[in-house]
Amino acid sequence: MKPAFHLLIRFFAIISILIFSRQFAAGQAKIYLENEVKEGSVVEISDDKIKYKNPLNPGPIYSVSRSRVKAVFNETGDFLIIGKLDSLDALTADNLIKNFIKAEPVPSSVDMIYTLQKKILECTILSENTTAVQIKLNDFVLSIEKANVVMLRYRNGKHSILANIDSFVSLVDNKVITASEPIAKKTVRIVSQPAKVVEKPRQELKSAEQPIIDPKSAEPTAVASVGKEGEVAREVMPEEKKVKHDAALEEQRIKEAALMREKRLKREAALEEQRIKEATILEEKQIRKDSIAAILQANRQYQLSMLKAETFFKNAFYDSARNAYALALEAKPSETEPIIRIDTIDRRLAELKIQSIKSNLYDSLVSVGDSLMINNDWPFAIDAYHKALDIKPNEYYAQKQIKYLQAEQAKKEEELRLKEEQRKKEEAEKRYKDALVKADAFVKEKKYEEALELYNEALQLHPENEFAQARVKILTYQISKQKENSPIKN
Repeated sequence: MKPAFHLLIRFFAIISILIFSRQFAAGQAKIYLENEVKEGSVVEISDDKIKYKNPLNPGPIYSVSRSRVKAVFNETGDFLIIGKLDSLDALTADNLIKNFIKAEPVPSSVDMIYTLQKKILECTILSENTTAVQIKLNDFVLSIEKANVVMLRYRNGKHSILANIDSFVSLVDNKVITASEPIAKKTVRIVSQPAKVVEKPRQELKSAEQPIIDPKSAEPTAVASVGKEGEVAREVMPEEKKVKHDAALEEQRIKEAALMREKRLKREAALEEQRIKEATILEEKQIRKDSIAAILQANRQYQLSMLKAETFFKNAFYDSARNAYALALEAKPSETEPIIRIDTIDRRLAELKIQSIKSNLYDSLVSVGDSLMINNDWPFAIDAYHKALDIKPNEYYAQKQIKYLQAEQAKKEEELRLKEEQRKKEEAEKRYKDALVKADAFVKEKKYEEALELYNEALQLHPENEFAQARVKILTYQISKQKENSPIKN
């Protein structure tokens, strides 16, 4: 029964490892709302909802309104900007969604940095602190300020958004990234062992007889002897011998720890001594070759600063590029190239500032238009969207809102027109019926002329009415007879 029991324990251990790995991967899948971040793996994206599974409760499927979602990430680090899917044709958007949901969890071979200048740097992230990220790019080690970074995407699929979510959405385009270099999988093999015994290879045994430790109690419970074929024979250790053995082990552990600490301190002292010697030698050499070294240093500083500046400039890190060009100019003030580049950067930064002002004004006008639309002030909303398009003529959102409001306005005007026609029709029908009723009453009172006038009014409203036509003929005849038979007054 004991081997079967231990196999069962190891089975549950493997299952626990697999569950932990899955939860770690799912922990990288996130859903970003305006003021909230949800943990969850997206399973479906429809026109009005986004459905996902919560890694902490993977059974049910949850949903959130699509209009509330800014961006979604899966386990591989792929992401979708939900608002920008509307600007794509249906087939492209559908393919992006399918690739995002079915993405295989295979890490990338590089780290990626998304910048405020809409650049993507494929690099190796070496380290980071609260203000900067140190990377290796094109065989250079560079330090990039986090103020210029929108998002870090690590090769294992983990990501970190450094800007606010609205800036991330506006600066990053939809892209499902596919890892090109899969990492080799590691396999863990668990070997069944008898209860309360840890067996070690023969080369690790220091003697023919050695205590075997229970992994739960961390106490020696038996003595193992190694035979010719590597088999382990066990015999129960007396309690007194166990106590002595524990004390011996503890004493040995303390001695070994002290010895290791002493060796470490000696090694560190030797390294420090060597470092001081090397520093002294370098300082002496620098003193002997001061003038030549200064020139060489200036050249090296100039070349290195120029190389860094060009790398920053190509990737649109204009502030860092300007600082690097300034260092190059400081190293060699007679060079004109850094001056020209600094002037170019100043002009580019001025253009970017103007673009930023325009973008902010556009966003403000769109926000005003949205508010007016919600309040049903459609003509003013359309005017606000038109003003926004004057700033950015090719923006899809404002164009879409104008078309929608114009269509809704036309629909509303048509409904009002139909209602007015119906009202007029009902009013005419009422006048027609009232005219017939009053005319019939005048006929009974033999007021033929008044009745004839009302029947004619009814015929104007319904010229096809045969009853009114007949009444008009009869009354016309009656009135003519009355005039013929009436005495002539002098």
